[in-house]
Order: sequence, then structure tokens, then C-alpha cells
Amino acid sequence: MKKNVMSLTLMAMFAATPLFSPAVLADNTDDQIEEIVSILKSHPEIVGTLHESLNGYVVQQKQFKKALVELDSYITSSVHPVMGNDEPELTIVNVTDYNCPYCKKLEPELEKLVSNYPQVKVVNFFTPLKELMQGTDSNTAAYALKVWQDQPEKYKEVHDLLVANRTMHNEDTLKAVAEKTQTVKQLEESGSMMDVVDKNYRLFTELGLRGTPAMIMGDQVVPGYLPYDKLEQIVQQQL
Repeated sequence: MKKNVMSLTLMAMFAATPLFSPAVLADNTDDQIEEIVSILKSHPEIVGTLHESLNGYVVQQKQFKKALVELDSYITSSVHPVMGNDEPELTIVNVTDYNCPYCKKLEPELEKLVSNYPQVKVVNFFTPLKELMQGTDSNTAAYALKVWQDQPEKYKEVHDLLVANRTMHNEDTLKAVAEKTQTVKQLEESGSMMDVVDKNYRLFTELGLRGTPAMIMGDQVVPGYLPYDKLEQIVQQQL
């Protein structure tokens, strides 16, 4: 039992380090390395397991950096809905889902942020997890993307109505939004928009994300919902 506890503790030290955080060396790094070496020498039985975990961590870090480079060029595509400055000092990639209650809760905070910080741009990166996991056509994301492409002047109204619905979207709720905004044609299945949704999901997984919402700012990923005051603090650090 003691062996297992020690092994799990050391692995947790690395697992707890987010894949999306830039490496920051502590002042006492050398002391920590010596302490780890001492522990390993005292408990050689855990070396194999820890070595495997470390190799996995390094592979994940490489994958994250590769995905981040791809994302950096991908989000400049006109296919993604945006709000804020066209030539921003800071771009926030908002990984979001119209069926996620915390994503909907985050929306007004982001709108307030863009209003208060005109040098910021927000890119909506749709990853409809619930629909993808249920094997549906991911209509909410494909529909919103199609509206943005075909009738961008209608997007804000459609977006706000999709966010305002507090329950899981279905065919009826989408039809109601489309009829109210005169965007019924955009409900038609679009292979190109589904390709975008699929690529979004691929990058979502390669970035090591586990849920929505999540915000990507440079090489930093902020998972989950944040109230405005905490969100503003992070933005001020990035600017």
C-alpha cells in the first residue's frame, strides 16, 4: 500500500500540471530535483511507472504545442464568428457550446470585456460536445456558423437567442430561432460547416481540453467559467 501511495503521489505531481500552462521554473527547482532523486533512490520500485508517466507528459506537451500552432493560424479564418477589434492586441479564443449552461453564463462577461477593452477580440470556437457525443448533426454550431457565413448581419440576433435558451436545443428550438430571425435556409445541412465543427473538435482534443467553456489566450488556456473580475485580471496580465 505504501508503494502505491508514493507512486500515485509522484504521478499526480506531473498530472496536476496543466498541459496548457507555460513552464515556469521555481526558485528552488534544483532543491526539488534533488528531493525527487532522493525519493526515487529510496523507492526504486516506482521508477518504471513514473518513467512511463513522464514520457506520456512529454508527448502530451509536444502535441499541445503543435495544436496551438495550428490553432493560431486557423482562428484567423473568416469562418469563425468574432466580436471586438479587427486588429487586436489580445485575441481570446472562446471554446463554447450552445448547450453548455456555463458557456451561456460566460457570454455576457465576454461582451462586457470587449466593451471595456476595445483592444481585445473574441473568436467563438464552437465545440458542441453534447451533440457530438450523442451522434447528432451538431446543428446548433453548424447553424450558427452558416448564419455567420451567409447573413453575418443576422448572427448577433441568432447567437443571443441560442444563448438565451436555458435548456438543451432541439429541432423545435432551432426552428423557432430561425423563423424569428428569418434564417430558416441556414438550418439546411451544410457539409462545409460540419467539417469546421469536426476540425474544431479535433483541435479541442489535441489541446488536451476536457470540457467547455475554455478560453485560450496566447499559450495560456483558462478552463471553465470565470466571473468578470477574475477574467479581467487575466486579460490585464496578458495585455
